[in-house]
Amino acid sequence: MFDLNTVAQESTGDADGHVIKLEDRNDEPYLDAAGNPVTFTVLGKYAEPVRRQGDANLRRLLKKRQARSTPEEIRENRISVATVAVTAWSGIEDKGQPVPFSPANVRAVLTAAPWVLDQVEAAMETGAGFTASRSANS
Repeated sequence: MFDLNTVAQESTGDADGHVIKLEDRNDEPYLDAAGNPVTFTVLGKYAEPVRRQGDANLRRLLKKRQARSTPEEIRENRISVATVAVTAWSGIEDKGQPVPFSPANVRAVLTAAPWVLDQVEAAMETGAGFTASRSANS
């Protein structure tokens, strides 16, 4: 059934985000020094901050009034949206020292490791991880 009230509630979980375990290029889990999975908490693509960043990117491109985006602009837009979508992390280190969570540090990770960017984007797209549980009446 398509009911406007319940449809509007379907994306509410996007703002809560969910935890993903990061994997290396060989699909092996990244582990911290204690052997725990390295994780990101990722918002869904319909979360307000993610949508705002996507809109800002689009406005910037429209303002430039160019017919086509360069590959570098497209990659930068992907990174900027994914950076906003990552709200927390665990297990990120540099030379054995914990790296504090910040948007600048998230951007650095996503820029250095495009396969992690792919994982964040996939997590943003996975609606099942964000959708609130269906009620018995659904």
